[in-house]
Amino acid sequence: MAQVTINSFKNVDLEGQMLVTILIAAHKNAKKVVSLKLSRNPMLEIPLNFFQSCTSLLNLCLSYMTLKSIPKSVCHALPLWQLDFSSNRLSMFKEASLNWNTQLQMLCLQNNRIEGLLWYFPWLRGLTTLNINNNKFHALLPVLCMLKALTDLNVSFNMISCLLDKIGHLPCLAWLVVVGNQIASLPDKFRNLSMLRKMDMCWNCIMALGSVVTMLENLEQLLVDHNAVQAQSCTWAPRLPLHTDIVGHLTCEALKP
Repeated sequence: MAQVTINSFKNVDLEGQMLVTILIAAHKNAKKVVSLKLSRNPMLEIPLNFFQSCTSLLNLCLSYMTLKSIPKSVCHALPLWQLDFSSNRLSMFKEASLNWNTQLQMLCLQNNRIEGLLWYFPWLRGLTTLNINNNKFHALLPVLCMLKALTDLNVSFNMISCLLDKIGHLPCLAWLVVVGNQIASLPDKFRNLSMLRKMDMCWNCIMALGSVVTMLENLEQLLVDHNAVQAQSCTWAPRLPLHTDIVGHLTCEALKP
């Protein structure tokens, strides 16, 4: 293996270096590390004492590493603001708990095999961005609806057939992406999402959205292409806020005020 050089100990990028363990140089300078990218390395476990020494670490990226579980040592990486486990083989958080980090703001879990989330998820009180795109969820889990600080939620390309009424309990949600599921309608409590600005519902089974969307006073963009919505079922469209842009086959003469 060729010698690996670290150009910056503040932003350490070791992606794709075929590393099986942390470099000695990184160990020695662990306190300086703010951002760490270890993606595309055959590293199944990371030394506990390394993460305990990373007292300034805010961003950790462990994508494309064929991980089947979260390394136990990750629990000791404090404080973390951004955590990326995308494109692995995770099915559930069994080996490690994330409830230790109430400062976590962004969690990327897309492109895995996850079917469920554990009970401690609501403890991630600082979480604002969650991406669980392309997993194996059959429903929008109640624990997600308890993340009060959540602003961006991407649950695209799962097998979700309905959205829970409890989704209305997300007071800060501004961007919701549910592309490529099996959703047929919106729950009544959806109208409580007063901060929602963008909603992408393309490639679902929606036949009628109902007047609930007219209650979303801050909605700026509604994406509904590739659904079964008929123009004659959308008499609510002219009552949307004036700044709302409807993208999809609903933008026809029949829907203009």
